[in-house]
Amino acid sequence: KTAQTAYEQALATMPANVQALMGLGALALQEGDPAAALGYFQEARQKQPEYVRAVPDEAESTLVSIHLNTALAYERLGRRAEAERELDAARQLAEAAVAKLPTHPQARYQLGLVYRLAGELEKAEAAFAEAARCNASLAGERLRFERRLAQLRGETQP
Repeated sequence: KTAQTAYEQALATMPANVQALMGLGALALQEGDPAAALGYFQEARQKQPEYVRAVPDEAESTLVSIHLNTALAYERLGRRAEAERELDAARQLAEAAVAKLPTHPQARYQLGLVYRLAGELEKAEAAFAEAARCNASLAGERLRFERRLAQLRGETQP
């Protein structure tokens, strides 16, 4: 409840706070409510253009995250075609970001996330390794991501 309250307060301060909407969506997924999560992720996508005017995002990390989380919500709802569409959109954005910003650690890390969600484990490993070479602090993020992914997919208890 503390995280939920913090996200709600952030939205009260900045209604276009995409990160707060994403946080509320992730909480809904963890609580087993993918329909509510989908609503938050869709609202985040609608508000993303306004958000990036306030918080610049050259690698389009926010939009990639929106697509990835929306794919997870659709996956949990059993809506495979829509999940694939969102994952494809995330892939296109992440690959374009890496092409444009080849040494940007977050762009490489997110490409690893896309590959991991797509089940392309060798590509994911390579992208995560490259992200860690660009920024050593990302080396430990992969394990944290794996735990978080399991939670969001309902494979473990939050």
